[in-house]
Amino acid sequence: TRLRVFHFRAMDILGVTVATIVAVARLADGAPLSARLIDAAPLILGAVAVLGLLRSLGLYRFDKSHGFLSHLASVACVTAFGAALTFILGFALHGSLTPWGAYGRWGAGVQALLLVAHAAWSLLVTDWRRKGALTPNIVVVGATRHAERLIQEALQRGDINVLGGFDD
Repeated sequence: TRLRVFHFRAMDILGVTVATIVAVARLADGAPLSARLIDAAPLILGAVAVLGLLRSLGLYRFDKSHGFLSHLASVACVTAFGAALTFILGFALHGSLTPWGAYGRWGAGVQALLLVAHAAWSLLVTDWRRKGALTPNIVVVGATRHAERLIQEALQRGDINVLGGFDD
């Protein structure tokens, strides 16, 4: 179950890549491979920025200390930043001929895709936590007062399963 977070990231990469290819294809009249680099570069760099920020900001951790809405707000900010970067780079490269509509559709599509995906994954992770599938199992070696306190705190918080305690 813990490896599913890597699957989530792979799906994000696939989804953003497909959205970017579709946007580039629209700019190149249906042929993404015939698009000029100067036309595709803002979209590609925007996509790389979004995917890089999702990972570097820890948005695949689905940390239970961050709420559902906080996570979605973070994803929305990351995609808004990627879209803004696309607009800025597009304007720098194209000036008054910038394809604002294409960039806007790409940004809105990527944001919708990632918000729906991360909402679903957040709900899945919450369910897995509730069922205990993400709770690590430990064994305590040494029956000291500190070990007893650790076990009591673990039972109260429910963030680790104590399988047993051993002492000579």
